[in-house]
Amino acid sequence: MISSIMVIIALPMGSQLGQKLNYRWVNVIGTILMAMGGLVLTQITYAMSNFTMIIDMAIIGLGFGLTSLSLVSAVQYIPIEKAGIASGMINAARQLGTCLGIALLVGILNNNVDNAKSAIKAEAYQHIRVTQVSSSVRHALDKNVENHTRQNSAAIRAAAKDRYRIPVPADSSNLKQVYEGEQKLVLGNVKIANSVNQLYAGTKRIRLVNKSARQLMIGTRDLAAKQKLMGEAVALEAQKHELQTLQNQINRSKHTELTLAFTKTFWIAFLFLTLMCPVAFWTDKWHKSE
Repeated sequence: MISSIMVIIALPMGSQLGQKLNYRWVNVIGTILMAMGGLVLTQITYAMSNFTMIIDMAIIGLGFGLTSLSLVSAVQYIPIEKAGIASGMINAARQLGTCLGIALLVGILNNNVDNAKSAIKAEAYQHIRVTQVSSSVRHALDKNVENHTRQNSAAIRAAAKDRYRIPVPADSSNLKQVYEGEQKLVLGNVKIANSVNQLYAGTKRIRLVNKSARQLMIGTRDLAAKQKLMGEAVALEAQKHELQTLQNQINRSKHTELTLAFTKTFWIAFLFLTLMCPVAFWTDKWHKSE
């Protein structure tokens, strides 16, 4: 929309400038502006603001509007009896150039995007290999990278809730110390349970003491079960943090690689437009009125 608005503004402005000077300068200025717009777009990032993008597209639209006047200047010196033939040739050349340019840039962009996708997958697999998650979660992640579907995403969530073979929190995790402290409590409770079992076995003849020892034994068993659940909860929380970190890494890689694919394409467009700047100077011949 911004580019179209700038074309509407540039057409009458360029027409007046071309009538006062000549159209070759209009063509040159328009090509330079389009080259500048392409150069600015080579600095595109995923976090680029809307305002910056509007300025970029405004520059390109202004340049495109000025260079569009070359269609007018190309036939201004043609005799009126040959104006129809000249207009047909100009439009045919414009259509041919447009088709070739679009095919070239889109082909380059598609190739860059395909390379970016391959790089994103390779980096994703590498991040998954070093992530501290269970084998079932890792398998679900690999399948999701290979073929991203709702079913595979649901499989990751289901595997992340599985308590079987939960990995120990990574050394870099803040939950590592909590998990180790919980394991020490579990070991201490096991020792207490063993002592209580011995006390219970040795006090069978003393009913009152034996009853208290039995209650203590049951309590230590319940405590051990709850401590086990607590340890699993800590490990699951650590795995959740690992998955969040992995997702952030993959997203950063995706944004970087895809942005780079567009940046390479804009560089090619900028170089081509830069080469066309001196050519634009000779697209219009100054006519001296008699």
